[in-house]
Amino acid sequence: MVDSAEEAAGLVHHRYTNDSGGLREIARRSAVVDVDNQGEITKVGAGLRPHNGRDGAARSMPVDLPLATSAPTVAMRPPDILPATVTDADDIVRALLAGAGIAYKDLPGAETGGVERLVADMALRWRPRYRERLADGSPGIFVARQDGEFAGFIWASHRSDELIAWHVLPEFHGHKIGSHLMRTALEFLGDVDTYSGTTEGTVAEAAHRRVGFKEDESVPKDHESRKTPEKMVEAGLTAPQIPLVLSRDARRLFLERMRA
Repeated sequence: MVDSAEEAAGLVHHRYTNDSGGLREIARRSAVVDVDNQGEITKVGAGLRPHNGRDGAARSMPVDLPLATSAPTVAMRPPDILPATVTDADDIVRALLAGAGIAYKDLPGAETGGVERLVADMALRWRPRYRERLADGSPGIFVARQDGEFAGFIWASHRSDELIAWHVLPEFHGHKIGSHLMRTALEFLGDVDTYSGTTEGTVAEAAHRRVGFKEDESVPKDHESRKTPEKMVEAGLTAPQIPLVLSRDARRLFLERMRA
């Protein structure tokens, strides 16, 4: 899957324009948030960031988002979960980059333009690589569609038994779409311990823990994967990471709840 920190950080490329009110307005309208297995908004991912996986290769992890304030109340049927294709790239990129615009608004460094610098850097590098990855048929990327409309996606890697990204668009919050995506990813990975990671002390960490993830204590406290990712440092942000693991027993319990 991802073979270098540069590749992990640069999976897609996008070009923002200013005709919709700037990056923050784009992000506000397209924020990415996830839901827990009870259908409550809890977490979220807006993009990808470098992270060292279990085999030592660089990975990319979800970028955290604050909670959305408006979720639909009309009941929806379960979403259709399908393997992603290259035609899904624009929707995925839109979710990733738009969400990144608000992901770190409260982090140290955001007040001096760190978020804008990070998003601008992401926008220069990501889209063609993401399209290329989808075009070559790489497995493990799934999209959720609600009545035919893109609602979110998840990306899991067999190479490291790891979740790489997990995102739901805000207009679909509160209907277990994130949970359906998580179930698909865990079933794809199989009966294994599943690894992930996120920014420590955020709603993203809380969402992982509600699924059953716990801190991966096997990762040393001074390990590089616990530090602020390089691209965020360059942007002037501070965001310590926490490695997480979902045990096989916790995986089984989550899947049982989803099937109930």
